[in-house]
Amino acid sequence: AGCSTPRTVPQYRFVLMLIVDAIRFDFIPQFKSIEKTLRDQPSKARLFDFVADAPTTTMQRLKALTTGGLPTFVDMGRSFEAGIDIQEDNWVHQAVRAGHEMRVVGDDTWVSLYPEHRVTEALPFPSLNVKDIDGCDDHVIKHFPEQLEKAAGSSVDGSSIVVGHFLGVDHIGHRFGIEHPEMRRKVQQMDQFLDQIKDWAVETSAKGKGETLLLLFGDHGQTISGDHGGATLEEVESFLFAFSSADFIDDPFHGKLPVPDQTADFAQFLGPPHTQFRDFLSGSAPVSFAGRETAPRILQSDFVPTISAAQQV
Repeated sequence: AGCSTPRTVPQYRFVLMLIVDAIRFDFIPQFKSIEKTLRDQPSKARLFDFVADAPTTTMQRLKALTTGGLPTFVDMGRSFEAGIDIQEDNWVHQAVRAGHEMRVVGDDTWVSLYPEHRVTEALPFPSLNVKDIDGCDDHVIKHFPEQLEKAAGSSVDGSSIVVGHFLGVDHIGHRFGIEHPEMRRKVQQMDQFLDQIKDWAVETSAKGKGETLLLLFGDHGQTISGDHGGATLEEVESFLFAFSSADFIDDPFHGKLPVPDQTADFAQFLGPPHTQFRDFLSGSAPVSFAGRETAPRILQSDFVPTISAAQQV
């Protein structure tokens, strides 16, 4: 039998997650750093339409993204409870047990689900004041780099997982709707911070301190009026951008992932397995992005096995 090049998952010293709450799929064209990275470093970048399950509320989405379960609308009644403390199996607890660090900055929903004594360090920010459109984001922008430096100086044998959860896009949607000028300013701020953290990953790799997997994604989308919680396409569609300081494995499908047969209901609701890029600033009209017309669609329910494999937990 012939030999082929082994396909392995790169060993990441740092796994960084930037969660932009309620970021819609059609906000992608406003992320100039993503466009530039896809054009200039295609071997290090991937972009997907990231589809959530209902209910599209933050606590339920974080529970799903960390346990792999499917929260129900009954769970929405617990959204305002303090100290849920998830007991189901999840990659957060498994990562800590395996010797990895887990650092969280931003939306205090995280410490409701995973109390501070269960993670390495948490710097939560109150999440329920939707009139505050900058407080949480400024908190993350200030403290996330500090957590990176702590992670880089750590002597743990495992990896360091650092989560930054922004709320400004979500709060602007609730307060003003997505077409307000504040939304454009906020998306630009997120784009600039992404570029800053990407530069950190590249510099850290160049210094021989380890490779980084950087993920920026939304937990759900939102309607034009800024609402979410339901199962409309606007509410379930977000995106996931992945950047690796080491090359990803070769993509034999050239961005056109094969998708197994889908049920008729699923296919009728979501359409084909690739999503046309759209721009909310132009009324969600189709656009080209980084020389591409579409993005592969993946389900958020696949996030848990993927991140668990990357961390070997």
